[in-house]
Amino acid sequence: MFRGAAWLWLSSTSLLSEKHILISLGISKKPRTMAVTRLGQLLLQNSIFCIKWLAIISVVITILYFIYDSHTAGLRHVPGPFIARYTNLHAFISTWRAGRRGDYLLGMHEKYGGVVRVGPRMVSVADTDAINTIYNTKLRLNKSESVTVGVPFGRTSPNIATMRDTQVHGQFRRPIANAYALSTLVEYEPRVDDTLRSLFVALDREGAGGARIDIARWAFYYALDVIGELSFGKPIGFLEQGRDVYGLIYKQSVMTNYVRLLTTMPKLHYLLLGNPILGLFIDPSKNTFYRFSQERVQERISEFEQPPTKRDTESGRSGPRKPDLLAYFLDSREKYPDIMTEEQVVSTVITNIFSGGLATNALYLIVHHFVTHPAAQKRLLDEMTASGVTYPVTWTQTQKLPFLNGLIRESTRLHLALNCIMGRDVPPEGLILPNGMRLPPGTAVGVKAHCCHGQEQIFGEGPLEFRPERWCRGDGEGEEEYEARMSRMERGDMSFGYGARVCIGQNVARLQMFKVVANLVYKYELLPAGDIGDAAKREVFCSLRRRTD
Repeated sequence: MFRGAAWLWLSSTSLLSEKHILISLGISKKPRTMAVTRLGQLLLQNSIFCIKWLAIISVVITILYFIYDSHTAGLRHVPGPFIARYTNLHAFISTWRAGRRGDYLLGMHEKYGGVVRVGPRMVSVADTDAINTIYNTKLRLNKSESVTVGVPFGRTSPNIATMRDTQVHGQFRRPIANAYALSTLVEYEPRVDDTLRSLFVALDREGAGGARIDIARWAFYYALDVIGELSFGKPIGFLEQGRDVYGLIYKQSVMTNYVRLLTTMPKLHYLLLGNPILGLFIDPSKNTFYRFSQERVQERISEFEQPPTKRDTESGRSGPRKPDLLAYFLDSREKYPDIMTEEQVVSTVITNIFSGGLATNALYLIVHHFVTHPAAQKRLLDEMTASGVTYPVTWTQTQKLPFLNGLIRESTRLHLALNCIMGRDVPPEGLILPNGMRLPPGTAVGVKAHCCHGQEQIFGEGPLEFRPERWCRGDGEGEEEYEARMSRMERGDMSFGYGARVCIGQNVARLQMFKVVANLVYKYELLPAGDIGDAAKREVFCSLRRRTD
């Protein structure tokens, strides 16, 4: 190869003869093999020399850029680790080491205070008074670059969860908002009851004769099947098949860890799953779950295009007898045809599945608490008995059960679905925090829910311990004292986000959790059965004793 390249270059040089060139290279014409070898060695040495210098120059330029970016960020007055002034690598490595259930930022805030610089242009705030400043509905700050880690292959996503611009987000949220309204929940309850019956059939089968079962796994299957029932009008098949259908639980776990890490270094995403080159080779329509979702949406579109039946006409709406989210999405296509396209509807229902499935973490905490603290089951059962609830326990009945509310509130507060800073872009005029500190434009600022949820002055003793009683009125606690304590905790509770970009599906998530916890305890007693299981795998082994038919 070297010989051919050398002679090609030599033949194109008219001013120098072959002899002159070989002499200038310090090689003789004979033997020719030695000449070519020497030429190859020189070319190789020159290449290595150039690569070394390119590497050195690249490192120098990178260091200079880090220094320049740090000094122009205008955040010298914000305390934090020295290395965080120049790179996000500190946050990335610390998050990696902490693992899914840990949080290095708690230590950072204990050391540096309520406002910490965690990157060249990233600030973490652990002050509950600042929550309303950053996420208030009037200012409506755009989401920071970190949210783009949820957009694969460089595509422009119509997913409302990953939209940065608040105005665009509002345009896409408006057509579907009514589907998630609190007043709409009772319409979905029959579908939740259908899924509960499927769950209890599976539990009776698997737990027959006092067999040891992983109750957490079946709670996960319920959570995903019920959100499938509400999104598509049919379950995905977890409870029926007793397995991780389409690998959704595994994929959700992988993506959760990916997002948790990459939000600390969002630019790294463009080299990984955000690389547009990957989009040239990966077709999402070939994914089996995507096809399942698309086919279900197309099937329902065909149903909605048919003339309404007499029953539908009398009820004042088209669609299925048991309303679901998809029915509302398809209804909104008439009013918002440019927004609620078929692609957008498919994207929305898939987002429902992955977001709604995050409730599995909260259910894990509850069933784990029930097995390790049997008194909690008895307290909830006594509460239901005193309230006169009947099976199946309805959504309306669950809202009158304080301890059940405490179980749900505590589990969502601690479940750490993504466990990352909810970043917002500081506006052009800057942002002044409640402590008087001013943040310049170009800064990403946010609150990590776990950092607020771990504050004893807000949530009381043992803030990171699972204690549902903290949400209930204590013995001897006055009404005003209780209301003041509850108000303080609610202001600091960011379980579903905060402000204009609060989780749109929070009411649906609460519906599925309130219903399953109340009805599970109403029908079964969860008994310890040896080793409870591996917490890293979210296992909760127990045996079941039926209370009622």
